[in-house]
Amino acid sequence: MLGDIEVIHVNDEFIVQSGAYVASIDDFTLDTQWQGFTKGIFESNLFMLKTVGNGDMFVNAWGDILSMNLKSGEKMILDNYQLVAMSASTDYKVTKHGGLKTSIFGGEALVIEIIGPRTGYYQTKNFTEFVRTLIPFLPKRNN
Repeated sequence: MLGDIEVIHVNDEFIVQSGAYVASIDDFTLDTQWQGFTKGIFESNLFMLKTVGNGDMFVNAWGDILSMNLKSGEKMILDNYQLVAMSASTDYKVTKHGGLKTSIFGGEALVIEIIGPRTGYYQTKNFTEFVRTLIPFLPKRNN
């Protein structure tokens, strides 16, 4: 991907967007069978991994990677494709965003509401939206 690579020091369980995970150093395991986060958002093609262990984890993103340091009780709402990584112990909920107008013109979006205190990481650009923007300009196939 065209974007940042960030090193995150992890000393517990972490949730990482599968496309963002690059590598890890030290004692890590990847739990690809984990279902806690993915059950609510499988329809949106977002697959998350859970890492368990201590050490440094390398993640990448489309665009910049920014960290959010939420204080106790603070909330942040992210489009589901913007999330890169967060602690597995983070309080969050996945909800649909938008009403009838959104459904008709663009489909309902899933968003993630993250509740502090917690640090998480998100990307500044959305690859899926970039591709959707390009599709009308691609040459049409003649059958």
